[in-house]
Amino acid sequence: MIAVGTVAAATALTPQVQARSGHALAVAEKACLDQGVRPHSTAFEKCVERVADAYDRTGQLPKVTWPTA
Repeated sequence: MIAVGTVAAATALTPQVQARSGHALAVAEKACLDQGVRPHSTAFEKCVERVADAYDRTGQLPKVTWPTA
């Protein structure tokens, strides 16, 4: 009984990972780089995540207003 509870607790605490297609990630990385977001930064990872999710949902790049520097 303890082992089952431990497995259930570990499963509940595991973050949910959403699969993204390779094409969506490539498109998202290019879009973020084109907007001047530096690779290997937290901002870049978040940008890629959001753009890839939107691309997978809709099949096109999201229409966003990119902040100007």
